[in-house]
Amino acid sequence: MNVLLITPFYNDNAEISRPGFVREVLVKNNINVDIVTSDFSHPQKTKVKFDSDKIKTIKTLSYNNNTSIFRFISHFLLALSLFYYGFKNRNKYDIFYVTAPFAIVVLLLKIFTSNKIIVDIIDFWPDSLPFPKNKLLAIVLSCWSKINRMSINLADSAISLSTTFLKEANKIKNKKQILLGSKSRFKSLDNNHNSEYDLRIVYIGNIGLLYDFDTLLDAIVDSRLKIHVNIVGDGDKRHSVIERLEKGNISYTYYGIIYNDDKLDNIILESDFGFNGFINTTASFSYKAISYFKYGLPIINSMKGDLWDYVEEYEIGYNYTGGDKKQLATVLSSCSLSLTDNVQSFFNENLEYEIVSKKILQTFLELS
Repeated sequence: MNVLLITPFYNDNAEISRPGFVREVLVKNNINVDIVTSDFSHPQKTKVKFDSDKIKTIKTLSYNNNTSIFRFISHFLLALSLFYYGFKNRNKYDIFYVTAPFAIVVLLLKIFTSNKIIVDIIDFWPDSLPFPKNKLLAIVLSCWSKINRMSINLADSAISLSTTFLKEANKIKNKKQILLGSKSRFKSLDNNHNSEYDLRIVYIGNIGLLYDFDTLLDAIVDSRLKIHVNIVGDGDKRHSVIERLEKGNISYTYYGIIYNDDKLDNIILESDFGFNGFINTTASFSYKAISYFKYGLPIINSMKGDLWDYVEEYEIGYNYTGGDKKQLATVLSSCSLSLTDNVQSFFNENLEYEIVSKKILQTFLELS
């Protein structure tokens, strides 16, 4: 079997990238895998290079602001380029694996090729994008949304972290929820820490407009607790978040972007909860959640859907409504530091590497 992974922003690290995880699983099972992706890193806003001759990069228009028109143009041109590469090389591959939100690639490949297509719905654009709302843009975004849904329904198979996303793929018979997979890094969390702080919260990921930092910081001040915040990542709101931390006299440490697991170990093991707060998102399971769970770290969560239900059912953290600082302050005041065993059980049942990799492999074998 020959497979082409078509994905806009590829990362080879299977721990933080679904396409990276899929590639690793297929290669371990002696399936030939090539990748076509962008030469631009969306999180870092820089050009990237890959050493492997199995990874083909497409020249991509750079942008610095996630809400700019240049991002929209860049994505549109990249989608056309990704389609063209797949079309040009269609005879080399049995299956195309395409990640949505670049779902228009599925539409074009289905029109112009006969290859089998697996679509992995990682997010639904433009629903979750932080573009400013006006009448003209609303029309454009509505059309874009409808095209994305129509495109996804043309795939031969659909997988997603989210049952909500899979409901949109209502014309695909072969679809299944497959959560993110990871190898555990369970260690003895420093929960009985005799710390000078009442609570230590860690945030890992993009410091952007979709995340509920303002509510968290307001709630910390209102709670009157002595709370320390560890921040790993970067993004458009980094300066304003740090400014608010300092203005509110909230203890924090900013680490920047860290890819080294050993460095991340030390930060997370000195934290009590991971923050998974969102203001507006259509997603229902996040990469940052598994970044916390693989350490046995419970979460403070506002993401609705599957993750919200898991938090309630398995008692792996606390939910709050995004934007509700009073509710979050109450949550912070009542956090229990004894949820680690629950998180580890949930991880082993749903997110453990071998369990997820078998589901991924079976999806490809069903179309071969």
